[in-house]
Amino acid sequence: MILKSGEEKRQEEEATVQEFKWAGSPEEALQGKGKVYLTTHRLIMERESEGKTTRVFEFLLKAVQRVSTKGLFSKILWLEVNLSKVESDIKKISSSEKKGFGTLQIKVSDPKAWASEIGFRSRKE
Repeated sequence: MILKSGEEKRQEEEATVQEFKWAGSPEEALQGKGKVYLTTHRLIMERESEGKTTRVFEFLLKAVQRVSTKGLFSKILWLEVNLSKVESDIKKISSSEKKGFGTLQIKVSDPKAWASEIGFRSRKE
């Protein structure tokens, strides 16, 4: 993950995307384990494969419409994002798919801390 000018890394950890869904169906290529990064401007997930790093997804925090935690016992981070702002090296998202919003569920160690930081940063931009 390369920081852009004026950007700082806020959080980073191994995580699991349990679901990334839009237009009513999950996008399985974007699910699974990887390293998730939260910067002052973006949320990024990368995955190592055969010694090569691939960007699973990336979007500016201002693309986040809603953020919360879900689940009774095993809490997860839940996001609703503007699909027109999502980029991926795994799934080429067509312009017809980039209309509307998608939901993203990520298993991280402290979802409340992630939700709080993302909520703060998404309003700040």
